[in-house]
Amino acid sequence: MRRWILLVMVSMFGSPASSGTGGTEASEPVNVIIETGRDVGRCDDGASLSYPPPPYKGSAYFLLRVDPDFAAQHGDLTKQQAVWLHRLAGPSGANRLFTAANGDRAIVFWSCKAGDCGENIAYGAYGLQPKAYLIELREGTNHRALGTAAASLAAAIACARAQDEVLRRHTAEQLKKQPGR
Repeated sequence: MRRWILLVMVSMFGSPASSGTGGTEASEPVNVIIETGRDVGRCDDGASLSYPPPPYKGSAYFLLRVDPDFAAQHGDLTKQQAVWLHRLAGPSGANRLFTAANGDRAIVFWSCKAGDCGENIAYGAYGLQPKAYLIELREGTNHRALGTAAASLAAAIACARAQDEVLRRHTAEQLKKQPGR
């Protein structure tokens, strides 16, 4: 009877080594971002943001794992930077596909330092053709750019920031309307 209960528990909850109850195996991160449609849309210059096709879906962290060219460029640009930026392992939103009016396309993402997103945030744009890369970084009051200063990549980041600001304002307004606030 005890053996049967143990088999049922293992099948329901996974092996003891990976269940987080004293095992040594680290759990694998999961590439799941809920696409709400609230952070995509038209940009001021006729461009647009949409959700990208696989393999670019998900968060910034996974871009390093699905595109070797991106990973190499990101590694070169950030090898002397803060760990949170180099690893892109902090909080982030859904990756988005920027499509310019002329057809240029780039993957746009943001990532921030865990526990300090208000002061440390990076927006990145990775051009799909040509494979150019730009990071706009804010660390406290210090603002700087790393990578290729292409106008299309700067426009992609500006569009994503504008969409994110609209979403932040809308969320703040909704929170103010809640009873008890």
